Amino acid sequence: MVLMAETEEDRLNKDFLWLTKNTPSLQEKYEGKWVAIVDQKVVGVEKNAKEVYAKAKKNCPDKEPLMEFVPSVMPI
Repeated sequence: MVLMAETEEDRLNKDFLWLTKNTPSLQEKYEGKWVAIVDQKVVGVEKNAKEVYAKAKKNCPDKEPLMEFVPSVMPI
């Protein structure tokens, strides 16, 4: 039997799907901020991308975070 190790691309794809699924709850908590996600968890939240990247690398130094700006909720 051959076991395939998960690639960084696979992990980032899973993180992206998690982000998409959880966008409404992320908007409630982190509206107007940058979030960094690693292994389907928020590992950093800051007002700018540079700071959230630094926090994510401090928390998870051996992995690249998926970073996203969480927009404000638009009233209907």
